[in-house]
Amino acid sequence: PVGLFSLSPVGLVNLVLYLLSNTAIITVAHLLRTSYRRLRQSEARLSLSQDVGQIGIWDLDLKTGGLWWSPAMRTLTGIAPGQPPAVDAILSRIHPADRERVEVAFDAARCGHDRFDVEFRFNRDDGRMIWLAARAELFRDAQGTPSRLLGINFDATPRRTIESERDRANSLLHTFFDSLPGAAFAKDREGRYLLGNPIFAEAVGHGPEFFIGKTDLEVLGDDEQARVIMANDQSIIAGGEIRQLEESLLRPDGEPSFWLAVKAPFKDAQGQPQGLMGISLDVT
Repeated sequence: PVGLFSLSPVGLVNLVLYLLSNTAIITVAHLLRTSYRRLRQSEARLSLSQDVGQIGIWDLDLKTGGLWWSPAMRTLTGIAPGQPPAVDAILSRIHPADRERVEVAFDAARCGHDRFDVEFRFNRDDGRMIWLAARAELFRDAQGTPSRLLGINFDATPRRTIESERDRANSLLHTFFDSLPGAAFAKDREGRYLLGNPIFAEAVGHGPEFFIGKTDLEVLGDDEQARVIMANDQSIIAGGEIRQLEESLLRPDGEPSFWLAVKAPFKDAQGQPQGLMGISLDVT
């Protein structure tokens, strides 16, 4: 270089270093801006997923006892914004019938159990009681000592409500089934017994522990009668209609009997036949 562009060797080195250092600064700044933008996007997605899924996140330092929880945790539990994060703030609101079970599981996790998974009834500040599910994982320091519990809470009330309604419906079904005046039963498409009430068990001479999962050929004492009954069942399932018919049955004591049966196929949500149910009255 000549004139204004002429540089001494030291000046040339300084210029090169200047250009390199500024290029490095610009590159690092760009990378930081990109990382920050991605971090904000990730935080936004995490916050949105917490809000949509009603998931609260918490982090407990086992060495200091310090607890952090996410804003979604406050929304989920209904704890007022002025309440600082504290384990006691959660435990004190747990239903008394569930509190000891939760405390035992929580203490086990703090003492070294790798996972914490428990459900309990929780009283929100607005007076509403919900089912909370808590799941956490234990982290250890370099020496292997338990150091942190990182966990989530989510509202398990809808699932618990569905399970409760299902259990109540099943209980009513079994009560009704066992109270029927005849021999009531249900079979799958292959003719294996799914259910049988006490009168049915008495008629075949076997309890549910014996006939559940078996066909008439395995349950009844007369193979020919069993084949006739199974053929009737397959015809009703294939036809898709309720049918009334009379069937004969050899009693456990060897005496013949006659039964007036009403049988109907049952189907799945797509309308496909899944089996048969029926009730038979002794008309001997």
